Amino acid sequence: MGGGSSKNAASSNAKQAHSQAVEIKNDLFLNIVIQRLWKHLDMTLGNVVEEVLIPKMRHDLKAARIGLLKITSTSLGTKPVHIAGISVYPEEDGCIKLDIKIRYDGDACAEGKLAGLPFGVRDLKVNGCVRVLLGPVGGLSPIGSMSFFLLERPELDYDLTGLANIGDLIGIRCAIRKVIFNALDKFIIYPNRRVVFIDKDLTDKQRRELKHPHPTGNLVVSDITVTGISSSGLFSADDVFVHVSVYQDRQKTKAVTAAKTMQFDDTLEFPLLAFEGTVVKFEVYNRDWLRSNGLGRAQVNLSSLDDDCMGGKMTTLKMTHPSGGSVKCKLLWTPVQVDSSAVLTQAVGSGADVKGGATASGDDQRSLLVVSIADLSGTPHESGTSYSAEVQLGGVVKDSLNAVQTSDGLFEFEDVFHFCCHSAKTDSLQIKILGRGSDDRRADDEQLGSTTIPVRTVTKDGTRNEQGNYALSRTVKINDANVKVTVHLQLMLLKTRCDRAAVKV
Repeated sequence: MGGGSSKNAASSNAKQAHSQAVEIKNDLFLNIVIQRLWKHLDMTLGNVVEEVLIPKMRHDLKAARIGLLKITSTSLGTKPVHIAGISVYPEEDGCIKLDIKIRYDGDACAEGKLAGLPFGVRDLKVNGCVRVLLGPVGGLSPIGSMSFFLLERPELDYDLTGLANIGDLIGIRCAIRKVIFNALDKFIIYPNRRVVFIDKDLTDKQRRELKHPHPTGNLVVSDITVTGISSSGLFSADDVFVHVSVYQDRQKTKAVTAAKTMQFDDTLEFPLLAFEGTVVKFEVYNRDWLRSNGLGRAQVNLSSLDDDCMGGKMTTLKMTHPSGGSVKCKLLWTPVQVDSSAVLTQAVGSGADVKGGATASGDDQRSLLVVSIADLSGTPHESGTSYSAEVQLGGVVKDSLNAVQTSDGLFEFEDVFHFCCHSAKTDSLQIKILGRGSDDRRADDEQLGSTTIPVRTVTKDGTRNEQGNYALSRTVKINDANVKVTVHLQLMLLKTRCDRAAVKV
């Protein structure tokens, strides 16, 4: 009862703060400023597209068997983005939060080649909301930094040139749209973000926490059951599966044979930066021998659920489908324990299974693993080579943006990956180093080397710093050169039960 009343009170305070948001209707001044700056942003856009988005799009296009993408020119055009409204929220946790609604219907364009054929994008239309965080406030500078990101994928439309007719015929348009969103996911869609540091006196720890905040807990989705919908495939025995997504983290169940009631045995886990306001989306598809067809969707805001529903009780959601239908599932939220690093260090370092809280005998203790690849040193000096990484734990695979080369020759990665690991399993972290050249010999990402780190050995082999991170170094063979990969890891123990009083909202 105490946990529930605490959660309800916290949720009420959050909703009250939301209702106190100030809506700024007169945005004429900001739109004039953007109009004046628009022509000066061309070079910045070109750098972002070429150095950040295109490398990830190349990788995804190769996976989709579409071909090599080369962009030869980009232009923002003359019509600037329009700010449609701004909401300013009360200060919370030392930050000022703004939601900026943006609309773009302009003449931006890009040209290049796709699979060796002329290709272009024009008549771009975007509609979305940008979250801006200003903080920490106070100190020598009024504002320490500015963080901005998209809470979800924006509405996006565009026209293709060069391959337009062919693209519409064989589905290239849909594939390119998916590739664009995948690249945006890794760049600026929550929980990924861009941070501009304003206060030069911010410590390294403050900068790291602002750029890569740690998750506050883990969401487990299990026992998914779909009822009351009809399959739309060509055959009655087609397969049905469910996509479950939380922000940009999208996971898929194994397929089952279509039936009136379909149960999926998968257990999906999502490390979350925040609980309040998080939306879980379910998309049901069937797959016949031609393609996948959408059968219905459902979603739930975690803030709207009571203690029992978030503690593993079956929850029923209605689907948006002409024939109706529903999705049932169990949702379990387990927050991170306070001072969990010290507890986990002692237990895992001694080789024992970690058992915390009110765990019943035989329960599997879960913990969150925060992974960042600090740098590569000793890489072969190949002109035009760019490096990226693929990190895998269990069946979950996550990939990075391109590493940035520093003045002293190191390649540094900015990405931080969150995984859930289990003490009762022998989970091992696998890191693959990928490389791509500027010439046609290696125009696509290819694996150059890999290394494996057993999670149980992290506290034994790693060197722990004052932030509770463990630094480990591994040697990877790349083109007959010994390349040292430095990895930073942090283990955070999860509570074994849904302690709603510990949920930070």
